[in-house]
Order: sequence, then structure tokens, then C-alpha cells
Amino acid sequence: MTAPTDDSVLTPEALEERGARLILEGVKDLVRGMLESKQREYFDQNSSPLGPDRHKKLCRAGTLEATKDGRRWLVKREEMERYLRDHPHHRRRAKNEREDLTDFVDTLTKGGRRR
Repeated sequence: MTAPTDDSVLTPEALEERGARLILEGVKDLVRGMLESKQREYFDQNSSPLGPDRHKKLCRAGTLEATKDGRRWLVKREEMERYLRDHPHHRRRAKNEREDLTDFVDTLTKGGRRR
């Protein structure tokens, strides 16, 4: 049997469930977009092309202008690009941004706990 396509055939509960599902999908897309844009603006030690240890060391030393947010050292993209332009041999082969976003979303869905 095929699912009805006319909303007048659906029960109020089915309409409510359908609406909730559409809202949830919209919110997921919105949050994902916000996370992607934030991730592009800043690097933390886990997404840094320098690697986590070098990233933290340069932030502590003041070589990279950074902001400390809990345990994370956040460096603006422009600052990181400047450093990499001036020190090209320090670049680490970074994971692609899609993997970084997937890792971040996984961390959020696990209640903020890292693997």
C-alpha cells in the first residue's frame, strides 16, 4: 500500500510527526552550516595544519595570536595563513575539512566527550 500524499487523509498525530521531522531536518542543516562557517573562521589544535602539539606550543609562546577557550587554543584563519606563508616547512598534512566537521558533529552528539 502506498503512503497517502494528501494532507487531509493524515491524522493530526501524523501531521504533527511529519512537521516535527521537517523542523528537525531544517535545524540540522542550519546547525551544520553554522558549524562549517565557524570552523572555517578558526583553527583549534585538533584542526590545525600544524598538528596539535606545535599549535599549542606556538600559541603559548605568543608566536600565533590566539584565544584560549577552555582547553582549546583558537587561532583565526588569517593568522594561521600568515604563519604558514612565513613558515611553509611547518605545515602538517591536514585532514580534509569534511572529516573535521564529521568528527566535530560526532563529538557534539556524544555529549561533548572525545573518543
